[in-house]
Amino acid sequence: MGKISKVFLAFAMTISLSMPLAWVSPTGVQAKETNVPVQLLGINDLHGNLDTVYKDSRGNPIGGMDYMAANFNRAESDFLAEYPSATDKNSIRAEAGDMVGASPAVSGLLQDEPTMKILSFMKFEVGTLGNHEFDEGLPEFKRILDGKKPDPKNKFQTSDGRDIVSTYPQVKSKMDIVAANVVDKRTGQIPEGFSPYVIKTVKSGGQRVKIGFIGLLTTKATTVILHSQIVNLNFLDEADTIVKYAKELRSKGVHAIVILDHTGASTPGSPAGPEASGGTVSGDAVDVMNKVYREDPNNSVDVVLGGHSHQFANGTVGRTRIVQALSFSRAFDDVRGEISPKTDDFVSTPSATIKYNERNGVTPVKQITHIITDAEKRVAPIVNSVIGYARNPVYPRYADGYKPETALGDLIVDAQLYEANKEGKNVDFAMTNQGGIRSDLNTTPTQDGKNEITWGDAQAVQPFGNFLQVVEMNGSDIVEALNQQYDDDSYYLQVSGLNYQYAPSPGDPTYKYKVVNIATNNGQPFDLNKTYRVVINDFLYGGGDGFAAFTKGHMVDTLNGLDTDEFVQYIKDQNAEGKVIDPQTDNRRVLVDSQTFLNP
Repeated sequence: MGKISKVFLAFAMTISLSMPLAWVSPTGVQAKETNVPVQLLGINDLHGNLDTVYKDSRGNPIGGMDYMAANFNRAESDFLAEYPSATDKNSIRAEAGDMVGASPAVSGLLQDEPTMKILSFMKFEVGTLGNHEFDEGLPEFKRILDGKKPDPKNKFQTSDGRDIVSTYPQVKSKMDIVAANVVDKRTGQIPEGFSPYVIKTVKSGGQRVKIGFIGLLTTKATTVILHSQIVNLNFLDEADTIVKYAKELRSKGVHAIVILDHTGASTPGSPAGPEASGGTVSGDAVDVMNKVYREDPNNSVDVVLGGHSHQFANGTVGRTRIVQALSFSRAFDDVRGEISPKTDDFVSTPSATIKYNERNGVTPVKQITHIITDAEKRVAPIVNSVIGYARNPVYPRYADGYKPETALGDLIVDAQLYEANKEGKNVDFAMTNQGGIRSDLNTTPTQDGKNEITWGDAQAVQPFGNFLQVVEMNGSDIVEALNQQYDDDSYYLQVSGLNYQYAPSPGDPTYKYKVVNIATNNGQPFDLNKTYRVVINDFLYGGGDGFAAFTKGHMVDTLNGLDTDEFVQYIKDQNAEGKVIDPQTDNRRVLVDSQTFLNP
């Protein structure tokens, strides 16, 4: 990054009660016409949330991509009014990964093609890969980008046999995907023809400057991607990759560099709190940039648009601005700065605001609304079909306090165990990862006092469509998997068919807690040396979320349907028996005082 000019713009960030995250214009200093103003409008972790409505910290509605389009346009108009010599080409729209995958039905049932169509209409120019772009393999993601019809061999049918994808009007994306640290083990090349970086040219007042965009995905993503989708890929060190390509860009005269990094960062407090103007920032993205500065103090990285952790971040590391705009279309990045044609670099660290995607007082872009409503109509016959009834209107995805077990989690694994044995699989236990539960189980209250569960309600809970596999595992390996919940206190298992006690393990550098006792629900003692049959999804079987113990198992069978299908079928089965869904947390895991640990 070049030296700061004696005359420069002072960017500031303020919070107002009516508009929690508002942009503050430069304080009376006129921009030099010799500098080229630049705006970056960015999002991360959309996950196909096209029409989902959330609330900000003051209870105001936020979210929805037709409103995002309007707020993008408003932010761009503000920028152009601030810099009369600039054009819309000076405002670049970028995304930091996970645009698709784990999506609500409005996008997920249509292979996330409505999401990519909307990003194209909004003129996103550059993006990177998140871990969810790998959900169905990079070739399928590339097909969607290219606007091609599905391969006839791949029958993208819903659980009731409808093929609603082949008739969806595809659109070819013009967005450049950059993925510098993902390479094919066999060729050493970046897969699917993606590039490590792309160079954009912007101009103003007769001056032209270049900006380089490098794309990255956290190496930790390998623990949250289906193993079969990345078995032939390597994920290179993020900092080493940045240093390599930043030097290459500088050799081409590009000194203004933006990193699209699907790596998490956070700033303490909520986006509407006192830290909203930026300041301290922490997380993996910060660790990456600290290493970059150690390896190359003159790295010339100006901005990092982060993702993956779904948090708010706005702060600096050295001369680099790091931002992250929550997730699910709730907020967006508005980054602004000036590039000097003399140095080809930003004259100072760009400033930024993280703005809520407000709905109040905003007119949504009608063309985007049409794309959304069209998708809703296509999936409506499936989404709105009633499959059962619940006792309560909502069953939460999360539990209060330190309670990794949830009633909804117990319901899901009970359903898997029930359906597996209904299919004659002779299964002992079922386990699933908490991270695979993506939504509360919401219902629709009726006038006669019932709470209807629709297909869409159930699909939102488990949208991945993972295969369910019957795996034979030794009792000792099962204990090891349970212990691995506590190696970093981040990922948990929901269990059915057994219950256990766990206790603090002071002095153990690996596990904060360890298992001290296990009992099976059928009254038989748990045997460390016995072979059990366990239902897990293919993500866990590949060691996903760091549960390496599951890779020791031996797959012997698969269930007839995907995890979404089995969950839906269980609710249907309960309804056919006249039962109302009413899961309860029944203490399948209990924290106790230190005792003798089970040693697998």
